[in-house]
Amino acid sequence: VLRPASPDSFTEDPLRVFRTARLWAELPQFKTHPQLIDSMIRASRQGLLSTLPAERIAEECVKAFAAPRPGRFLELLDQGGCLSPWFEELEHAGDIPAGPKPFHHGPVLEHLCGIMDRLSGNPLQVYMGMVHDLGKTGTDPGKWPSHHGHERLGENMARRLGTRLGLPLRYIRAGAIAARYHMAGGVYPRLRPGTKVDLLSVLAAADILKEFYAVVRADNGGDHTEQAEEDLRLILSVHLKEEDRNLGPASGEKLRTLRAQALAERRRAHARPNEEGS
Repeated sequence: VLRPASPDSFTEDPLRVFRTARLWAELPQFKTHPQLIDSMIRASRQGLLSTLPAERIAEECVKAFAAPRPGRFLELLDQGGCLSPWFEELEHAGDIPAGPKPFHHGPVLEHLCGIMDRLSGNPLQVYMGMVHDLGKTGTDPGKWPSHHGHERLGENMARRLGTRLGLPLRYIRAGAIAARYHMAGGVYPRLRPGTKVDLLSVLAAADILKEFYAVVRADNGGDHTEQAEEDLRLILSVHLKEEDRNLGPASGEKLRTLRAQALAERRRAHARPNEEGS
């Protein structure tokens, strides 16, 4: 059972709020004592959490992301009323529907905690899973349970959250990408060649293709990793002719077109045997 060592434990060092949440994620066989929740609520109401330096929060977060049940980190912070100010985007996530049925059941916070647990074992993936649907907390309540446009909202929200927490730049960048592109990643086979090139280029630049598709798989069950890796190898093998280089944006657009054409041609080539067989 997790409980404060004394009634003043959290007032003496408010970081113990986050350390306790991290321990609960690391020790899934433990239960929480009612006194623990009361102490967390009291520390939050007194504004003690805002006095902590970001680097101390970041240290506890990264440890929690590496825990066996990382979703419990957020879950306990929510129970103790301690998501604000550091996780303020998620403060009301427990009251927001994750999406329309049959695709989602329960609130956004529950969905995110479940995704985090499915991704346990890789701290970066866990963080990406934590923020991938962050934009749903900023959509129009009048349109719930739908969250149209949450990807664009989530990109900036994830970037702000990661920066506030003082997380490594790789985490901040990967979280923003997960929030912005996870929906496209879920329907990868149906994307147009040019859209695939754009997505793969972003993932390759950040070196997170495997991590990104692990989040997609945890979110909707589809695994497009192998196809995406194959497509990435193909587009990276396509290069500009010498006369088309060093032309600024024109060179970039030319390269994008050539790479999209390569993907389209391979798709047509794969389709021909099936057409001939039928």
